[in-house]
Amino acid sequence: LADQLQLGPKFYVIGVSMGSYCVWSCLQYIPHRLQGVSFVVAVVNYCWPSLPDSLTKDDFRKGLVKFGLWLLKHVPGLLYWWMTQKLFSSANAMEKNPVFFNDRDMEVLKRTPGFELLSEVCLLDAN
Repeated sequence: LADQLQLGPKFYVIGVSMGSYCVWSCLQYIPHRLQGVSFVVAVVNYCWPSLPDSLTKDDFRKGLVKFGLWLLKHVPGLLYWWMTQKLFSSANAMEKNPVFFNDRDMEVLKRTPGFELLSEVCLLDAN
């Protein structure tokens, strides 16, 4: 595909969400053709040794994500229940509580037209 698109001998690949699996395959099968890769994912593994503490020291989600991953490892049926339950809407929780985003996220969201999760009023109230 890269040859047909005439991307050149080396190129960048970006994987978003589930598309990251395709990028991972590119890393496995054609690493000599890749100039660089980027993964855009919802969950960060805070145990990665290459992730500097300076990037995550103010991220309150660090403990929440670690606990969630531990819980899912030890109680796998909980994920199925959470994804199929109708009592709590995760989108509503994020919409009503912009604390899920750090300061840099908020700056980007303010400049992003059509961002659907947070209304302009919520963004203004957060600061």
